[in-house]
Amino acid sequence: MRLSVRLLPFAVTVICVACRDVPQAPNVTPPPERPFQVFILDHEGQADDGPGFSTPVILALGAAGPPIQILYVDQYRSFFRYGSCVDRCGDSASWRLGTFSGGGGYQIAPYWGATFATSAGAVHTLYQGWSYNRPRGVVYASCPGRCEDRASWHATVIDSGGAVGWDPALVARPDGHLYGIHADQPWAAAPADTATMDYVECATSCDSAASWQGGHLWRTPPVTGTALRIDVTGRLHLLYWVGPDPHYATCASACADSTQWTRTTLASGATQAYSDPRISWSVAAFDVTSDGHLGLAYWVGNTLRLLTCATSCGSAGAWLSTSLLTLPPKTGAPWGGGALALTADSTGGWHTAFAWGLGYVGMVTYAACDSACESPISWRATTVDSGYSGAPSVVALGVDPARRPHLFFGSFYFPFRYAEPSSAFAGKPVDAYFALMRP
Repeated sequence: MRLSVRLLPFAVTVICVACRDVPQAPNVTPPPERPFQVFILDHEGQADDGPGFSTPVILALGAAGPPIQILYVDQYRSFFRYGSCVDRCGDSASWRLGTFSGGGGYQIAPYWGATFATSAGAVHTLYQGWSYNRPRGVVYASCPGRCEDRASWHATVIDSGGAVGWDPALVARPDGHLYGIHADQPWAAAPADTATMDYVECATSCDSAASWQGGHLWRTPPVTGTALRIDVTGRLHLLYWVGPDPHYATCASACADSTQWTRTTLASGATQAYSDPRISWSVAAFDVTSDGHLGLAYWVGNTLRLLTCATSCGSAGAWLSTSLLTLPPKTGAPWGGGALALTADSTGGWHTAFAWGLGYVGMVTYAACDSACESPISWRATTVDSGYSGAPSVVALGVDPARRPHLFFGSFYFPFRYAEPSSAFAGKPVDAYFALMRP
């Protein structure tokens, strides 16, 4: 038997996947990179009975200790919070946080003032201590290192009685010599010339009250927003507010003697002027550059003013006034310029950060200027963070030796946040920046 094989024709279809036209993804422009990285640094303020962290908030950079240090007060639970970071500060795991009670026998955390200085790796703070059952006092507290450990802190009452300790200010020389200012003034409204500016200083062994020297400087109407700075020559620069006007005073040596101070009133230009302290209960927006130039920022309504002085600053005529920017009109809720910070960098440039509200949306804005800062066109601005139901009530700003800004901000209603640049700062001219937000 013979087998026969019949081949049947059939079609073969070859599919080449690589040869097909593959649809391309739509050309979507990625969202712009945020100029700042922002993260929650501390939830400690979120107590069971409500948000707890409060002011004041003070930031220090470039000291002999950790590059970044922060001090603030948990008002609800009456203790200080301290934090430090050496490297990679955009990662919350890089931070060391701790608490200390303040000491000095006072049970209540300071509601008024808690200034902060560093020298030779140590931390120094001056604040008003108070309790319900004892007179107010001026408390000095120090920490030689590892300040997140409460056992590292030592507190001493250096003055007490009356109404001392209001609006304290403190600076330190590189060798650790300390200089401080505070006001002795009653809490209740009183006639003019009822407050006294008091001066204190200490050269060594400052944990002993006996090491502190000082005296009364001059009488004044009640003051707010006291700030003290020291320049590279050791000269002291004092800024404080009496009513709507800032007052400036300076002293080169023997500063316990009131006759060694030169004082002047710097007219703010408007009766509704106010600086940072009455909004955020923080330090005044006042600083001195490495070459001795002075700067003061404050709000007049919704306009941010800058006062600068290069020389002979004991004369009011030596100060130049500039209106840097005006916030956009409100879009639905009462608001205005809020918490405000100003600092100088190592090259003489100026940096500011402030909180404000665009309708019901809280904003934090950063602006900087390299030179010719008396001109608004020299300033550029960018948004650090936004989206709060209300503007943050505290803002602290520091600039490192590389001129990179570092910010802390928050309020009674939100955890504490830290922000640092995610890229080189460019920003927009301030007029163009705010033009984008006008209704």
